Amino acid sequence: MADSTFPDDFCSQPDTVGHNSGSAEGSPENVFPRMLGDYELLDKLGEGGMGVVYLARQSSAKRTVALKVIRPASLAGLGSRKQMMLDRFQIEAEAAASLEHNNIVTVYDVGEADGHRYFSMRYVPGSSLADLIHNGPLANQTAAEYMEPVARAVHTAHEQGVLHRDIKPQNVLIDSESGAALVADFGLAKLHGDQSELTRAGEVMGTPQFMSPEQATDSGRVTAQSDVYSLGATLYNLLTGRPVFQAATPLETLRQVLDEEPVDPCALNRDIDKDLSTICLKCLQKSPTNRYESALDLANELQRYLSGSPIHARPLGPLARVWRWSRRNRLVATLAVAATVGLVGGLATTTVAYFQTAAAHQRSEESFRQAIGMINVFFTSVSEETLLDQPGLQPLRYDLLKQARRYYSGFLRQREGDPDIQDQLADTHYRVGRITAEVESPEAALGNYEEALAIQQQLVADYPNSLAHRVSLADTLNAKGEALFFVGELDASIKVFRESKSIRQHLHDESPGDVELARKLANTYMNISVVLGNQEKRNESVSHLQTAQKIRSAVDKNHNDSKLLRDLAKGYYNLGKVLDDSNRLEESADNYREAIGTLEKLSQIESTMTDRHLTHLCLFSLAQTQFESVPDLAMSNYQRALDGAAPLAAANPSVVRFQQIVGLIHIGLAERYAQTGESEEELNSLNTAASTFRHLVAQDSATGTHADDLIVTLQMLTMAEVPEASQKSQLVRFRTQMLELAKQFPKIQAFADTAEEASIAIAELK
Repeated sequence: MADSTFPDDFCSQPDTVGHNSGSAEGSPENVFPRMLGDYELLDKLGEGGMGVVYLARQSSAKRTVALKVIRPASLAGLGSRKQMMLDRFQIEAEAAASLEHNNIVTVYDVGEADGHRYFSMRYVPGSSLADLIHNGPLANQTAAEYMEPVARAVHTAHEQGVLHRDIKPQNVLIDSESGAALVADFGLAKLHGDQSELTRAGEVMGTPQFMSPEQATDSGRVTAQSDVYSLGATLYNLLTGRPVFQAATPLETLRQVLDEEPVDPCALNRDIDKDLSTICLKCLQKSPTNRYESALDLANELQRYLSGSPIHARPLGPLARVWRWSRRNRLVATLAVAATVGLVGGLATTTVAYFQTAAAHQRSEESFRQAIGMINVFFTSVSEETLLDQPGLQPLRYDLLKQARRYYSGFLRQREGDPDIQDQLADTHYRVGRITAEVESPEAALGNYEEALAIQQQLVADYPNSLAHRVSLADTLNAKGEALFFVGELDASIKVFRESKSIRQHLHDESPGDVELARKLANTYMNISVVLGNQEKRNESVSHLQTAQKIRSAVDKNHNDSKLLRDLAKGYYNLGKVLDDSNRLEESADNYREAIGTLEKLSQIESTMTDRHLTHLCLFSLAQTQFESVPDLAMSNYQRALDGAAPLAAANPSVVRFQQIVGLIHIGLAERYAQTGESEEELNSLNTAASTFRHLVAQDSATGTHADDLIVTLQMLTMAEVPEASQKSQLVRFRTQMLELAKQFPKIQAFADTAEEASIAIAELK
């Protein structure tokens, strides 16, 4: 804001965030007094994410106030999000100004002067709850006495339609004169009924250590009970001297919020009363329905504690804890208990009974079919169960799939060659192949697919009119085609896909009204298209994709089928990619938008993590097509993609593709920042991308997967604009890293030139 009459250096230097931190004596950036409209700025009190708080004197009202002003530096790198952040600041002011309570910091005035937004509020001399626990936890009575009126104040805000969304010790001020606790900083406040797009679906806002699980995944879904959670987290912090969850990084903290149970406060501080610990843990339940229904209920509970009356909440016993855990993780409970114990026990019993007895052949076959049927149910649950598609559960799914493979393989060893159950054996080979492709590699799955095909082709020859045998054969051919594609055998892959398409076309012609047969036929057309695209046969690729979309669209007119909608979205995305590769950017962008619209429609029925990931991919790809023609819109879509992808990656640190898209989005943002001359934001984005890809390279150091992403990021860092003083050392550092990567992965041919260029550059710079 160089054209402003309010100098940028008002807010350029960070200060200690605190209630009375003051300013650095003699620092030219903090020379006081200065004027801003009706206010004489006397001192800097502290600063937050987007605003600086000053001690000021309001001339017209002749009173001392705290004045919160938007920091110019906080807007400099926001691009298209600048107006949204200004609007959010305005909502904060309006929300706080609408509240009247003895324990809420009063807002006096909301306005703008010299092009800067501000609002003035009551100046509260003293400290914050965070300051009070700097040297250790508070006593039981003291902590409860502070939090009881705070909870009542928050309830008043809720009654007036305002959620706080950032309750924490730093935002509760203690008046040094009266000793009263006052809730301050409605900086993330949300007005009930506000239909603005300021908080978009999937956006995470707040302080990780104090936010509820639902807020950690989507700040647009918070309710009054989210603030109840934060009140409980604040009380926990006062009693134990530490947050409920705290890790080395915000992402890991968010994962803990989502996945882990709080440690009982009494285990951290033996002086904590059991009743107060029980109150804390009730607030901190993962499910909002298990918390206090309102902040008023929490306040009343604290009052009962303070008066010595019995509290209403009861500590959870072991059985209750298991039940709550099971309710929250129904898939895990079902599979790990019912499936893993019941199923495995049932399998063991069935298997032992089968092999230890000389029962009649028919009975043995029936036993086998029942046992393999149980595993098939297990496999289907693990592969498709929506409940498993929750943050952090991907490692569990991986382990359960490996367990299913072990049992399938055991049955194959015992019954292979049995002429009476060839269909089951073929299906088992197919399922083992599917699991192997996911938990090991597509190449390792090819042997199982070949075994399945040998049996299925004979069955189709013996029973040419059997629908089930032909469906199974086409499914296995399709799976084999996918595996061949991933190992780079494109000609063999497309040949197998065409065999599958031929069978599926006949099946569709015989039963044109069958949604599943139509869906599978369209998928084979799309698979062929993907291979053609990789063979640079883009016109043929587009034609096959368009055929797939026509089949899906024709069926979707009469069916609101989630699988079909998902395939339709994937089709639009793939069509967008092929058109993008052909430099048909407008058509490509249209298809990405169609994919996003379809995924939004799908989300009304169900929404999996894979669906959300595809949405982020579509937004990122759409931004790429808009980069040159509509750069502001590109920036907006990069940011939308990041707002959704970052929390998904944080909640699922083991899912590589979720991490990778975050890195790629940051590269896109960096390119846009470079285009607009925002060098600091460019460096921040590139450093985040580099950190992401370094982590991925370290995870898979054998193959070098993602090393190319990292080296591209390092190349961009060497070209980024940096202060002259640090330019030489930065170039040496990043080019040295590029050289090390090239040496580490010599089989990646593209790195050869990089290594040579880096070596020359390092020699010249040194």
